[in-house]
Amino acid sequence: MAESIDDLRCPRDLTEEPDGFGRVRALPWKTAVSRESEAFLLVAQRQHTYSVRIRRRIKETGSNLKAYAREAGTSYDRLGKLLRGVIVMRLEDIAMADVVLGGISEARDYQP
Repeated sequence: MAESIDDLRCPRDLTEEPDGFGRVRALPWKTAVSRESEAFLLVAQRQHTYSVRIRRRIKETGSNLKAYAREAGTSYDRLGKLLRGVIVMRLEDIAMADVVLGGISEARDYQP
C-alpha cells in the first residue's frame, strides 16, 4: 500500500528527492491530498528554503555548521537534523538564524 502524505511527519519525506532537502535550490514535491497535508507540505517547503539559506549564509560568512550551532545555542546534531529536514524547524530557529547570520527570513525587514 502506498504511503499517504497524511502519514508523513518528517519534512524531507514530502519531497521526491529527500537527500536534496536543505541542499539544492529546487526540489520536486509530493502532492497534498488533504488540507492538513497541504499545510504540512507548505511547512516542509518553507523549511527547505530556510535550510538552503542558512547553509548559504554559513558558507558566505566563512563559518561552518559546528561553529554556527555553537553561536545559535543548539547542538550540532540537532542543527544537522533541522537542515536535512529530519525534524521540524521552529520559529525560534529561524529567528536565531536571522540574529546570527542575517538575511534568512523576511521578518527582519517587517514594518507594521
